[in-house]
Amino acid sequence: MSRHRESVAEVEAWAIAVRKAKRAAHDSLARANDAPGPHESTNTIFVGLYEAHLRDREALFAAMRELDMARDARRAIATGPTDGAIPFADRKQVG
Repeated sequence: MSRHRESVAEVEAWAIAVRKAKRAAHDSLARANDAPGPHESTNTIFVGLYEAHLRDREALFAAMRELDMARDARRAIATGPTDGAIPFADRKQVG
């Protein structure tokens, strides 16, 4: 597979990962909001659900950063690297 096709496939895979992470963060926030009140630090049920949402939100941000890097790599491949380096060759793959 060509580098360009690989980069397009990687962008698509990270876009899917972002959509899944966004859905997970949305769902975990809804669960936290649906927790019985009061929604404060003394309510251990709410705190646990909100902390789960924070983890989901961080996973979303991480996926968004990876998507941005994959898009940058795709652009670099499309325009050709100026210094002969392969863009983001050592990055982890989606999975």
